[in-house]
Amino acid sequence: MRAFSKLCLFAILVGNISASEFWKVEIELGQNEIAALTTAPRAWVTARATFNKGSAVPVRLKLKGRGTFQPLNEKPSFTMEVAARQREQLPYSSTKIHLNNSADDATYLKEKLGSEMFNQIGIPTPRVGHARVTLNERELGLYVLKEGFDEKFARRELGEGAAIYDRDPETGGGLDLDAGEDRRERVKLLGSAAEADIGKRFEQLREVLDVEAFAKFLAMEVLICHWDGYALSENNFRIAVRADGKIHFLPAGMDQIFSIPNFTWLPAFSGSVAKRFMEMPEGRERYRIMLEKLLSEFLGAERLSNRLEQLSAALEADLTRAERSQIRAEAKELSARIAARETSLKEQLKQTETKLLQFANGTAVVSNWQPMDQPEGGSMGSNDSTVAIVAGPRTSASWAAKVLLLPGRYTFATTVKTEDVSPLPFGTRQGACLRVLGRSAHSQTLVGSTSSVLRCSFELPKTEEITLLLELRASAGKAEFNRQVELRPESGIPAKKK
Repeated sequence: MRAFSKLCLFAILVGNISASEFWKVEIELGQNEIAALTTAPRAWVTARATFNKGSAVPVRLKLKGRGTFQPLNEKPSFTMEVAARQREQLPYSSTKIHLNNSADDATYLKEKLGSEMFNQIGIPTPRVGHARVTLNERELGLYVLKEGFDEKFARRELGEGAAIYDRDPETGGGLDLDAGEDRRERVKLLGSAAEADIGKRFEQLREVLDVEAFAKFLAMEVLICHWDGYALSENNFRIAVRADGKIHFLPAGMDQIFSIPNFTWLPAFSGSVAKRFMEMPEGRERYRIMLEKLLSEFLGAERLSNRLEQLSAALEADLTRAERSQIRAEAKELSARIAARETSLKEQLKQTETKLLQFANGTAVVSNWQPMDQPEGGSMGSNDSTVAIVAGPRTSASWAAKVLLLPGRYTFATTVKTEDVSPLPFGTRQGACLRVLGRSAHSQTLVGSTSSVLRCSFELPKTEEITLLLELRASAGKAEFNRQVELRPESGIPAKKK
């Protein structure tokens, strides 16, 4: 990976790189293509696009997004491709670009800031700019424009012979083991990560994975609270295989970073390789050292606040008055969240790791709930007896508590009251439920207006720190959880740690 000196870092942060790249993108779609995208929005169609008043070029185009998805008649996000011979027409001379509606980022700056931070530590990310987009002369508004992970990006950033792979297209998560000639190396990676003997696992893993770069990748994802990335959600990432066969993980989809300032430094990882890596003493130690290093050298709140001011100021000439006002206010709020994140991490790292949970008469009460994934357009509140979530139009929010448990099977339960809860039009686990982060374990779900005791059972094969969630996924309504959550082993009381 590329090495960046502190002098280079300073040059980046004071603006010696382009602060803003702004484009005018005009998209032309025929009636047949409009009908096709209305029926199957993620299928490719042909279109024509003009960039900065240049010549119109033929492109392939489809809609994109999961939680941010919007249909063609609203403000859709696009992925666009051109033939290699015409890539000079696209921004960044790539064959692929993404136009993101930034529905989850009112600053329109998080993707660029996150990309810069990863680049500064030597983990390559695509270039990011902004665009004003029209569709058949209909003004769609301001967009985040992002370079795609194409072959040119791979050669430029990772060297000749490098290849980049997406998530598994069938499952939407994990590694795509069936694509490309490097399947053997990626199967070997998963086999190494799954090695039961932890003593052997590290040496096997380092044969195919750049372990130092991976520790840096995990630490930065946690540092910036990239909860929708690989480590925490096994979502929004790519894997790169260099010519030497070593695997590197690359970040993507950073439009929700810094949304949880008090997020723990030692979360329950969801990514399969991340989980196995953190089970090893060597992996855990490398991760902590790297997190402390990045916190010290790269999460300077004042420095990042200045960078946000530069980025927002560079955009202003291309914004409407309303957009300028919004982005200034949101960038100020983001700066406050970055400062709070820095403070929280410093305080957390002064403390020891979570202590083993103790049971009295077969029960432990969990009450240390912290807000997670704040609902845009909604709210979260608590008092001595309850924690509550009021849904906005696209809410997936939780109250979270971390516990360290011995191996065994457990159930946690609490009373949940819902008021007029309406499910989201997409995804799973609609309504209010109890869940274990990064696992399939969850309770039944509640919608509408009702009250019930919910229970969630799960099993731990080893001593492990996990995160319990009181979750609401809804487009409207309120869920109120009794904050005194009871956790019980299903067979006897776990032995105390010696």
